[in-house]
Amino acid sequence: MSLEVANLPLRAGAQPIVKVELVRRKMCEALKRWQYPTSMAIDFTAVETSSAPQKSSEKQDSTEAEASEAGAPETAEETAEGGAEESSGPGSIEDYMLDNIALFGIYKYMNRCPIIDRYELKDIISISFDKKINEPTGTGSLTLVYSKERFDRIGQGDELIFKFGYRYPNEVLDPKTGEKTREIMREAFKALVAEVKKTKREIVVSFADTGVLLEQKKSFSYVDKTVEEILVDIIENSGLKGDIRLSRKILETKVTLQAEKKGGGGGSASGQFQKSCGRSDCPLPPSGSGKWATCTAVGPCACGSNRIAYNRCPPDCNVNKCPGDTDASTAQGGANIFPEGHFFCCNCDRDYCGCGAVHEAPWPRYLKTSCSGTSSESASGEGGESTTVQEMTIWDAIYKVLEKWENDVHVYVRGDTVYIEEIPMPEEAKEVFVAWSDHNMIHETFDMTEGKAPIVSGIRIKFADGGSKNKGNVIYDKDITKYPETRYPGIVDVTWPELDGKDAALIGKKALREVQRVESAETVTCEVLADPGFFPGSWVHVKNQPEDYTDFLYLKGISHKIQADDYTTSLEMSLWKPPAQTSGTEKKGGSGDKTKLDQILRDAAKFGYCSGCSDANCLVKRGCGDCRAMSDYLFNRLTEAGFQARVIQYATGQSPQHRTVQIYLDGQWVDIPYREYGFNQLFRTTSQRPNLTVIKQSQK
Repeated sequence: MSLEVANLPLRAGAQPIVKVELVRRKMCEALKRWQYPTSMAIDFTAVETSSAPQKSSEKQDSTEAEASEAGAPETAEETAEGGAEESSGPGSIEDYMLDNIALFGIYKYMNRCPIIDRYELKDIISISFDKKINEPTGTGSLTLVYSKERFDRIGQGDELIFKFGYRYPNEVLDPKTGEKTREIMREAFKALVAEVKKTKREIVVSFADTGVLLEQKKSFSYVDKTVEEILVDIIENSGLKGDIRLSRKILETKVTLQAEKKGGGGGSASGQFQKSCGRSDCPLPPSGSGKWATCTAVGPCACGSNRIAYNRCPPDCNVNKCPGDTDASTAQGGANIFPEGHFFCCNCDRDYCGCGAVHEAPWPRYLKTSCSGTSSESASGEGGESTTVQEMTIWDAIYKVLEKWENDVHVYVRGDTVYIEEIPMPEEAKEVFVAWSDHNMIHETFDMTEGKAPIVSGIRIKFADGGSKNKGNVIYDKDITKYPETRYPGIVDVTWPELDGKDAALIGKKALREVQRVESAETVTCEVLADPGFFPGSWVHVKNQPEDYTDFLYLKGISHKIQADDYTTSLEMSLWKPPAQTSGTEKKGGSGDKTKLDQILRDAAKFGYCSGCSDANCLVKRGCGDCRAMSDYLFNRLTEAGFQARVIQYATGQSPQHRTVQIYLDGQWVDIPYREYGFNQLFRTTSQRPNLTVIKQSQK
């Protein structure tokens, strides 16, 4: 295939440039209708005027700011004596907001509230950002030189737009626009501020990228709907735009997303409500008050049906009669617009207030409901079987809908768009990036991990050239060459008579990669000069001349590291996309706690290298040891923390019996990231591992 490189041009004398723009939004009317997804009742009107997550400088800088001062310090010395850190959160609900990545900012962003300030952040010390394809959210930190004006200006929930690029000594051709220029800059990612801290000299901003919007929990219930209908609706709930690139076969497949059955009651639904009935004892906030309560209703309806829904007129339910003030009325704004919130019956079209009262005289209560701690019993008794509406994160809901095609599909958020795509092969990809040792790769960082030989090392395809009687053979044998001992047992024969040779070869390659992802036949990591285009879900052409290695690999994770002497991006690649991590994903082989993993590796990296010390006890006592001591220490700590680990031994240029540690994560063995955590060079892994053996392995 002819390779069109998507990377930014690299030229002698090119200077890296980084820009970070801060975007602040005002509180808008739409936000007042939101309620936090928690049992904590928060009055948005009161919050807006007394404890919104904004700082004193917002009130001084803009007449549109609607929050009062949050008590930012007047001088650095008053609160940062001796370098102590101070958090600049919003006071009474600070902990709650931090746990939810600054929900005010999320809701401002989702509702596209008006922008009141754009500000380029200067004096950047460092930027770090990590993102994986099998997780919804990327996280990172931004460190700036301290100034009071800058500190006061940054608030929780504010948006950050990160752009990377190069400034050239001479004009170059921009590969995207085709125009000549001396500066090329692209948006790398967009994020929301989670926390702001300061010392005497620095401001440290923690952030999460816009993928955090897919971590919102929502209630979902779909019966016999097409994948396209469900995905469109789910994305609308996220506050993001959608870019869905799936085949018609997938999009038109009908699926059901519903929770398990439980005894007692009828069908159930939940949502946000104000008073919409005529009962004087209705406990809900008045219509138009700006206050909302979350209510859950359990059927059956007065007609006996269990098909209870909230604020929705799906295609097969009340097509011409959406809920309003009375049966068949649309007086409150027409189809799909319910300002106060409604329950309704998909069978008889009765519509109900959140308190369970039907919207017609004499307003009897039929539904059993519970609203913000209050409850009202129905007059119709318990009924039969009930269904609880599924509550899950938006990320989980998307992958639940796509469960049958999870191997072939990836989901990621970039900027303000969630992309749901069938994974193309490199030959079909719109863009392919490169990591070449003679171009942009920092070649000494190249590492390749070969897992155990895959069960399937080749696919032999019988095809008929679109119906021709003369059948031929296509075999994709890259891994047969690598693992010759599995040449015959590892080959799978398939027959696809409807395909021609070209299509059969392409599909065979894809099928082989999918099979091998679990066995981790190949994992490659390296560092390259930073480029804003690198993002999980891309294809990378990897070429390392010293190791005589060339392949197209799937980019499953990135780590940007930007500072004065380091303008690099770490790439983590494999043959195919790893399994998506959802809240229901089973952790294979003892995954442990990743926070504990981080701490273990930080602790271990503090030890130095010395000879004559070959076990964990000696390492701890002397503060240094050899590769055997470090491997023993890591193995013990990881096993105690609940991880499945193993010690491997192989020959290197320095030692015939070098030892390192691997950990079992996400269904595959991966090397400990020695380089990333700053371990001594003599503890690290090598790309070539002749005579590899497993010394010991912890049990699952």
